[in-house]
Amino acid sequence: MSKHLANFLSTINALIKRYPKTTFVLFALIIARAAYISFGAATLGEWASLDMQWYPTKQLFGLGEFEQALNPYIAYLNGDVFLANGPNYMPLMYYVMFPFALLEWGEAKIAFALCNIILFCGTIFLFAHYGVNRAFVYGAGVLAVFGYCFGNVIGNAQSAIMIGFFIALAYCFRHKPIILSIALAFVCIKHSFGLPLLLGFFLAGYRRKVIAAGALVALAVCAFSLQTHTNPIDTLHLLSQVNAAHYASGTALGGPSDLFSLSQKLFHNPISPISLITLAIYASFVWIVYVYRPSESAIISASVVLSLFSLPHLGYDSYMLLLALLIAKNSYKIISTPILALLALMLFIYRGQKLKPYIDSLSQATMQLLNGGGAIHNARNPLGYEYGGTILHRYVYGICACVLPALAPCAQELATHKAKI
Repeated sequence: MSKHLANFLSTINALIKRYPKTTFVLFALIIARAAYISFGAATLGEWASLDMQWYPTKQLFGLGEFEQALNPYIAYLNGDVFLANGPNYMPLMYYVMFPFALLEWGEAKIAFALCNIILFCGTIFLFAHYGVNRAFVYGAGVLAVFGYCFGNVIGNAQSAIMIGFFIALAYCFRHKPIILSIALAFVCIKHSFGLPLLLGFFLAGYRRKVIAAGALVALAVCAFSLQTHTNPIDTLHLLSQVNAAHYASGTALGGPSDLFSLSQKLFHNPISPISLITLAIYASFVWIVYVYRPSESAIISASVVLSLFSLPHLGYDSYMLLLALLIAKNSYKIISTPILALLALMLFIYRGQKLKPYIDSLSQATMQLLNGGGAIHNARNPLGYEYGGTILHRYVYGICACVLPALAPCAQELATHKAKI
């Protein structure tokens, strides 16, 4: 079967090389259709683009109705919030969002949706022109735009596509020190992605560039602190309080995959026995890298997946599986355990809604069992999740993310090493 699949993919690749313009037009039409649908979700309706960091940026720069600049972290903790614009990002985000804050809300929604679409196309362009098989890139791109995450990111004005672009930029220009350091600094806009990616690039050998990126992030924190008349330590402490407020609320950010949120839901504290499991996984990752020396693409791809299942994320952040897949492709053949594991996980997350009725039934039965056969408390959202799905769906994803692909990009290197002994 693998031989037939390889032949099929080889034929597709040959057709793309023979008819590049036609292929590009077809791909562009597919992207345009998906983007059009998502654009409507981002711009129409009262709750469209509810996560865009437009309001905190206006507060920071004293724009619009704000006569003077405010610290958005303090304002949020005092109850001043617009839709879901909670400022749970690093300070650099609010400098990136400054052009959008100059616009009115309706205009900002349109501009940010267009920006997300352009950055997605930029991500595809980077991988297609810097080493990854074009047929594979186009196929993965089509899978992404017809999946759950793409439309959700654009419709909610989330940052995953933006950060994904900077990950692609960092990876494709990893041998350009200045571009790599700047791109990694922008990845750190969302610290739940930034920290594992910095670790991945550090372990892959880009130590000085990672340190330079950290210095840029620190510079942005200092600039924010100077602007808001606080010291950098207080700024980071306020950010941690904003995140803690999210987790303490009834609509906590606990996502479908990550161990951090699982700890919060089960123990009402991110520090728990599950934290020891997380530390053990990261320690194992570092040990595998230093002992077995996998390729840099394998290390960076694995760090993306490590982020998704270990630190707090919601379902739309699983868009990053596209980045993990495209980066891993530089180290492995299509018919290989790491690629197939990532593809299986992408299909489960991007298109798994068709399984939801069956998973919901099993989840309700499980909750009844856990409740001693009694009535299910809040069967729709048994643990307070407000983004749909149920506990079993989320923890099945978590188990898949932890056990199968977390270190999968390194698994083949392990097998090769053993074969040489």
